[in-house]
Amino acid sequence: MSENKKSEALKLNELDKFVLSVGESTNDKKGMNLRTRTRYRANKVKQSVAIFTKRHLHLIFVLRRILFTILTLFIMITLIFLIFRCTVDENWFLSDISSGITSNVGSPEYNALLQERLHQFSLDGSLWNQIWKFWYNILPFIPKTVPTFTTVTIDQHLAFAEYQTVFVYFGELYTSGIGEGGSAVAASFESGIAYSLVFVVVSLLFSFLIGVPLGFYSAWKKGRTTDKAISVISTFLSATPPIVITLIIYYISFFSKSHTSYASGTFDTKIMPMIVLILIQTPFIVASTKSYVFDELSMDYSKFALAKGMTDTRMFMSHIFRNVIIRIIRIIPIAAISSFCGTEIFVEMVWMIPGMSKDIVDAVNNNEYFAILGYVVTIATFGIILSAAIDLIASSFDYVYKTR
Repeated sequence: MSENKKSEALKLNELDKFVLSVGESTNDKKGMNLRTRTRYRANKVKQSVAIFTKRHLHLIFVLRRILFTILTLFIMITLIFLIFRCTVDENWFLSDISSGITSNVGSPEYNALLQERLHQFSLDGSLWNQIWKFWYNILPFIPKTVPTFTTVTIDQHLAFAEYQTVFVYFGELYTSGIGEGGSAVAASFESGIAYSLVFVVVSLLFSFLIGVPLGFYSAWKKGRTTDKAISVISTFLSATPPIVITLIIYYISFFSKSHTSYASGTFDTKIMPMIVLILIQTPFIVASTKSYVFDELSMDYSKFALAKGMTDTRMFMSHIFRNVIIRIIRIIPIAAISSFCGTEIFVEMVWMIPGMSKDIVDAVNNNEYFAILGYVVTIATFGIILSAAIDLIASSFDYVYKTR
């Protein structure tokens, strides 16, 4: 009996092992099936994305360009803020109200007042918290009610004369160099940026309307007297410093009995600054257009078209003009930023134009760090967004460009 029991026990153990082995193999098969199905679905999604990308190349380019624009803006503005925060001494934030401070520098009362001031400008707390508050303050979609015209009370605390509602908040003005001392920086930019934008846009429009045809004509008449005359004048204007051109036109305006101040002058006085900007910007556009035309003429398709008997006029109008215009469009951001940060400053300073470029010079002279921060952020944002917009416009006309 005992031997029969042992044999039955052995049979049961073998049966259990068989059942367990079958279960394990079944689980392995289920795991393999799950992995196979997951891999199959991932490949299907990948193929669908590839097909969608090939069918909508322009849409993918637009989305990618917008994404990189947002990323570039975030990195650039964050770096600008970090440079501002690391270079400006914290004692400067109390410089405009120093007359009302009775405590000594470094005392507990002075440090407490400094912390109140930093809190007013969202510059207290950790660095990440400051970056987050700075981005919140400069986002133009959310109105902010901010305190202005700060003073110090007898018990050494901050007091505010009024509150302003602004959409972009960089800080407040410390002096009356570019606006009302104590007011928000963005409020002083509202009128100045309108003047600067009008001058930049109108001067660029006339510069391109003059420079592009001259560049095409000079390239078409290569080696002839007209081409040499255009090249000499363009080279001379390019080599002349912008401040010299500005002063020459200014003295012409002065000796012609016109007013030398933009605000008090007549129409002929107001047109003189525009002439300066056109004279400075046009040579660059002429040279760029001429260079682009020569590049297109050296391409194989141009040589093949001429070899097949196509006339120069038809090739210029059918092929060269279209390809060159696409390349010219892409230099608009360079011309706009160089005008904003270069020649526009000379023009506004000489003719006393109340523009934004003049404000940055006054801000530097008066140590208005909040205004400098606002100017740099505004110009960087304007340049990056304009560059992205030009890329999107160029991609609408150029198939090769939008597939890169």
